[in-house]
Amino acid sequence: MINYIEDCKLLITQFDAFSFQTIKKDIENIKTKIKEHELVGDVLVNFQRSVIGDIEYHNLPLSENIIKKKVLELIELHEKKYNYLARMYNFTTAIPASIPDFEFERIWVNFQKPNGFVPLHQHSGLYSFVIWVDIPYTLKQDKILESEDHRVGTFEFVYTDFLGKLTSQVLPVDKTWQGSIAVFPAELYHQVYPYYDSNEYRISISGNLKLSLNSG
Repeated sequence: MINYIEDCKLLITQFDAFSFQTIKKDIENIKTKIKEHELVGDVLVNFQRSVIGDIEYHNLPLSENIIKKKVLELIELHEKKYNYLARMYNFTTAIPASIPDFEFERIWVNFQKPNGFVPLHQHSGLYSFVIWVDIPYTLKQDKILESEDHRVGTFEFVYTDFLGKLTSQVLPVDKTWQGSIAVFPAELYHQVYPYYDSNEYRISISGNLKLSLNSG
């Protein structure tokens, strides 16, 4: 089932079980390498220095093609729904007659520790995506009520409304979101709030796409 969120032009859906288990198997291999470096300084810095590519760039030998195929399918659906490229190029060049070819700038894996906060940012390219692989907590209703802003452990998109005022779309991402994927315009600002109820990593995969140089 495809879920479209109109205000921020967001598309969310699920991987099938087989594809998601293949992705998780890839991630477990990377996670094992990370744990081997946990006793040596900063885990992620040392890991990036010793195993170049596994975090900052794509190194998902089993699931990379699965991910790319799914993302391209969703971008096509996003274009049919929102006509994003036509909006982007409306004042600069001719609107493409058909959806052009995209290429992946890079794919990377995020390993986030408890109490960690990913500040407001946007990505390069035209489209971005995020896959929620392992979310080690559940957003309990009582914790949500106790939180002043209802955002503990959540994923938030921030954008301007039709009046030019800042607004947001909060996604209640927890264990129930594992296997979900979101595709969105790369310029859409977003941030990730800390979680506190687990010592395990929050793991996701992200990536950016740009127009291929071969596109007409």
